[in-house]
Amino acid sequence: MGLFKPAWQSKKPEKRMAAVEKIDDQQKLETIVLQSVFPDTCLAALKKITGQEVLGNIVLLSTLPEVRSAALERITDQEILFKVVKEHRSPGVARMALVQITDQEILKTIILSAGILHPLKIESLGLITDKQILREIIRQATHYDLTVKALLALGDQLLLAEIGRNWYANDQYKAMKKLRENDAILHFLMNTEYRLPHGTRSDFFKHNEWDRKIGGLIDKMKGVDNKQFYTLAEKAKDPTVQKNAIQRIDDEQLLIQIALESAEEWIIRLATERITDLEVLIGIALEYPGRPQAIDALRKIEQMRLGKTKMERLIPLTAVRRYVCDILSLMERYSKEWVASLCTPQTVAALIEAASENESAVIWLIEIYKHNKTLRPYIIPYDKKVFRIHSDYWKEQCGGYHEDIPENALSLPPYPLND
Repeated sequence: MGLFKPAWQSKKPEKRMAAVEKIDDQQKLETIVLQSVFPDTCLAALKKITGQEVLGNIVLLSTLPEVRSAALERITDQEILFKVVKEHRSPGVARMALVQITDQEILKTIILSAGILHPLKIESLGLITDKQILREIIRQATHYDLTVKALLALGDQLLLAEIGRNWYANDQYKAMKKLRENDAILHFLMNTEYRLPHGTRSDFFKHNEWDRKIGGLIDKMKGVDNKQFYTLAEKAKDPTVQKNAIQRIDDEQLLIQIALESAEEWIIRLATERITDLEVLIGIALEYPGRPQAIDALRKIEQMRLGKTKMERLIPLTAVRRYVCDILSLMERYSKEWVASLCTPQTVAALIEAASENESAVIWLIEIYKHNKTLRPYIIPYDKKVFRIHSDYWKEQCGGYHEDIPENALSLPPYPLND
């Protein structure tokens, strides 16, 4: 009892090796591999083992890394490799077994099974080449990452386009690189909505990288016409897509349509800024008083720095009493000098009529008084009649200007306000 140890346990290497050489029984060889404390003896016994199941057991039970590695290298049975992936506690050993698996169904089982480490599932996806298996994973996977990576691996254009719908931006970027067909790109752009990537806390990323990526994706499309850009500008869910689409429209009629139909001020402004036809801008300004379209049309006209003659064509915009609010809005957005230069005696009459109830009209009349000397004679006659309730403010703001008015200015008749 314990007095006579087996020869393979001898402390003498040559005696151990000689003992192993004489053994052919697979069960005894397995016992030597798992129980010997000498790595050289274990490896010598391992070389004589031929059974795949025995090799699998050695991988699962051996405590010697070199023995596990040597046993794994000799395993070809896919089911046994799957057992190692599923049951071995070491992620490193499980991974070594995984990379030897080529059976597509087994790889699918690994991906869809519970209890297997997620990184191993992700790596399994990279080993799948069967497109039907990838489609099944897309349908059955319950984890976000697995579905996305399966979609990317499959490469189906319309399915890739679906990544644009409610996925994180870092996955959307990967899909963008693989999208090539116009229909798929349009589908992606129509449905995509930006979501901050994992670990990103600031919108700075959105306003730079996202905008650049979307612009690059739009430019990948071939033979796209203005109508398709218009559809994106009108129906896309993501504002960055809408912006990039509008920036690529060169048909002024479509830009006008966007400017007049949109409910979003930033879209109206972006479309109006791309309109270059003066007649169109004037038409928008006259047709939509008080609305953002008119304000932005006037803003674009101001940027065009036209001469006084052309500016006078805009005067009717401020000639009717219902445009008083437009005048006040212009004052808030643009240079007072420029707005004052557009005003006429009719403007003054309309503001004076509103001044008794609207203090803002009084403030605007003061600005006209300051910046448009030709209209001062039409303001002075109303000083006492209309502005007595604002007398202190009026005198404080404009008291110093009276000396510039001709003496006969007060005798001018009031300018009629046309209905």
